[in-house]
Amino acid sequence: MKVKLLTPLVGSDRDHTTGDIIDVTDKQAHALVSQGMATAENKTAYNKILKQLKDEEKERIEKEKKAAAILYKDELESEKNTLLQRVNRINEDLEIEDITISKNEYISLNEQIEDLKKEIEALKNPKEEDK
Repeated sequence: MKVKLLTPLVGSDRDHTTGDIIDVTDKQAHALVSQGMATAENKTAYNKILKQLKDEEKERIEKEKKAAAILYKDELESEKNTLLQRVNRINEDLEIEDITISKNEYISLNEQIEDLKKEIEALKNPKEEDK
């Protein structure tokens, strides 16, 4: 891409003065223009370069986000496995086995608990005629 220099550009392999029009890579053109050292000779081509660079940056950021999400997911999975191992060791130490009860057993136990609560309440607050 051709750019017109607004400042001199001197290097080991070049010596350009203000106003020179030089041919550079797209990335060099972007760097020179964004730093105020040059203007693009072809504004349409330069705008395409800007769009392409923006798209590349978006793509790079999306890839980084996906990689970070995968890494985080792996870390969480590892932590979950560690915690499960700890729970299993605790259960083994306490000799706890997995207990499964049916819905009916659960309901029955809850009913028994409610009956016991009523009995306890009755013992705490005896009726007047029982006194």
